[in-house]
Amino acid sequence: MNEAQRAPIEVEMYECYSQTSVRVPNLSALRERLDILGVVLRFSTTHRGRETSLKFDGGQAILKSSDKDLFLWVAAENILLLFGIQTVLEANILEVSIDLSRATTPPAIFWSSAEATPFS
Repeated sequence: MNEAQRAPIEVEMYECYSQTSVRVPNLSALRERLDILGVVLRFSTTHRGRETSLKFDGGQAILKSSDKDLFLWVAAENILLLFGIQTVLEANILEVSIDLSRATTPPAIFWSSAEATPFS
């Protein structure tokens, strides 16, 4: 693993922070979907191992995967941008979950307040 893959994803300071965790049946499908969406909505995506960073105008999201769960941390300049980024993530998580597991109920996503340091 090279130095760039080991270095933590850079985090900027914002006013609002939230976090959640959810089970996603296919994390690679979600990553592909967010890469395509990034081109359409003009946000950048960076992948480093099990972490993905999404940089929006006025906000940032970091997704960190484990063997079974996806941890999400969102930061934004204000509460409206925070809710907007959360909505983009939720919609794509639910879309991937519904496409891959039509017989099961989509995951419930509950956001909570977070610290300025991701996953602390």
